[in-house]
Amino acid sequence: LTPGIWGALAAPLLIANDGEFGRELLFGWAVAGTVATAAWAAVISALFMLILLFCGKLRVDVSVENLGLDHFKICEEAYTETQMFHEAGQQQGTSTGNGIRPLGTYQSSR
Repeated sequence: LTPGIWGALAAPLLIANDGEFGRELLFGWAVAGTVATAAWAAVISALFMLILLFCGKLRVDVSVENLGLDHFKICEEAYTETQMFHEAGQQQGTSTGNGIRPLGTYQSSR
């Protein structure tokens, strides 16, 4: 994104020969083109996102969300270390409230 904007704006500034048009006019057209392209991309993206939203394709089902996408897609648990912290905190009553024990308080049972 940034290199494309830089390329569009730098070209009129770095031309050797102004020719028929001045650098200011060419730079103005480059700015207008850059803004128009960004606006077009934003509008098209918003339209597609709204279509996906109304079709219900932006979120997964609640049952899949509760199960976990990793387990649903590849049949493996993700964040097993976090789950161990959560389970250890619940068993010993030293959880910080969010299910993760403070650093240095976890004792491995391995």
